[in-house]
Amino acid sequence: PADFRFPMTDARLALGRLCALAGRSEEASGWFDAARSVLDSQGARPLRAVVDHDEAVMHRRLGDREAAAPFAAAAASAFDGLGMVGWTRRLARSLAPPVPTA
Repeated sequence: PADFRFPMTDARLALGRLCALAGRSEEASGWFDAARSVLDSQGARPLRAVVDHDEAVMHRRLGDREAAAPFAAAAASAFDGLGMVGWTRRLARSLAPPVPTA
């Protein structure tokens, strides 16, 4: 079986990102859920917040604001609590409506 352990990262998150980029959102959500479970048990709060961020961004890019909302709220709360100001800004930019070009 695969060994996903590595400091300061989680391969499940990487697999979720790859699935999201490939347009396989259901599979991506499964990997994001698996990453959350492991990161929660490890107490890896910053990386856990990044998982919520990435799933929110995936849903937003698919045009599903309702599905993105709980993940965005969880990520924003965690980023604020951990003082991750850069990630808070990144989340806001990722969820903002696109700017029309002339």
